[in-house]
Amino acid sequence: MNRHFRYIFPIILLMFSCLDIKAQDGIAFEISPSDANAKDGEGFFNWAKRIITGSRNYDTLYIAEPWGKWSISLNENFTQHYYYQITDWTSFPIRNRLGSSTGIGVSYLGAGVGLSVDFKKLNGKTKDSELFLKYYSNRFGGDLNVFNIGDFYDTRFKTDISYKNNLKGVNINTYYAFNHRKFSYPAAFSYSYIQKKSAGSVIAGLSFYHDDMWLGYDKDFYGEILDNIYYNEDYYPVKDSLNDILSGWTTYYLSLGAGYAYNLVPANNLMIHISIMPSILLLQKKVMTYDNVVYSSQDISTPFDVEIIENEITVPHRLYNFVCDGKISVIYHWKRAYVTAYYVSKINYIDLPGLDYLFGGKTISIYNRWNTRLTVGYRF
Repeated sequence: MNRHFRYIFPIILLMFSCLDIKAQDGIAFEISPSDANAKDGEGFFNWAKRIITGSRNYDTLYIAEPWGKWSISLNENFTQHYYYQITDWTSFPIRNRLGSSTGIGVSYLGAGVGLSVDFKKLNGKTKDSELFLKYYSNRFGGDLNVFNIGDFYDTRFKTDISYKNNLKGVNINTYYAFNHRKFSYPAAFSYSYIQKKSAGSVIAGLSFYHDDMWLGYDKDFYGEILDNIYYNEDYYPVKDSLNDILSGWTTYYLSLGAGYAYNLVPANNLMIHISIMPSILLLQKKVMTYDNVVYSSQDISTPFDVEIIENEITVPHRLYNFVCDGKISVIYHWKRAYVTAYYVSKINYIDLPGLDYLFGGKTISIYNRWNTRLTVGYRF
């Protein structure tokens, strides 16, 4: 039972920690348990540590623990979400404006908490929020990302999509490193271990993703569009409709993948991490929402009477739809201090068959989210 509970306990821990942070903006928990002296000590925390990590199970010629039990870090984070609709090789891209935050983190034996501040949000310039929860160990781990963002604009025509567009979602990623005795995943991302010699590992992972995109097309938006169309009073009275306007979509998928990760140690104090993991979609549901807009007005001084009729079309699942996760990390460390930078990207590709008549040609959807973090830390 203890052997199986070792794998179940981190998931339970993730769930309860998530409940603590849902209502809080800019807070992130990172747990990267150290295996040192896992069998020593009494009490609840030592028991929990033994359940999660077990005894030391890595090769000390390849992996070591850093000096000190405590660490404090300052970091700068940048995040952006892209959507590409590609019809007959013509791209129609939208993205949100670059999100950035400045944070501070404190950890003890790899278990830590961080607080990040988005100064644009403090100044009332954005309402975006992203929450993170991470658990990393040499053998397995994962992360949870909950996001609620807006400010999407069309990068092709440099115009806002609307005033009220919004993307809400959640993404859960897990990994398992088969060569965990010599390869350390947290050495690249939570810095609770040090990779002494170069090593790589085949990795496998399970991922869940859900988003709900609304382009902000409400009655006020359509009213403004119609005012611009019918600016000449000779058109009145008016009674007509606009049909098949893409106004949003919802995406669900569960993916299973395998790839390879490598920690290169070209010098004693330097490590470079590169990993890639393509995945197939075991389960997928994508629903496209289209508006039919019925409107009328008697004269130029009368506001348009607008009725929105929503239609939903479920996209068929295609076996060649896929997800790909890529990561790059660079760490330079001294005995007490370290400087790091990493780049993480997720891309999903989903074909949209059967909708050619709406888009005017064969269409696919590509989503890309990237996150970059720069960190300066000190151990004591």
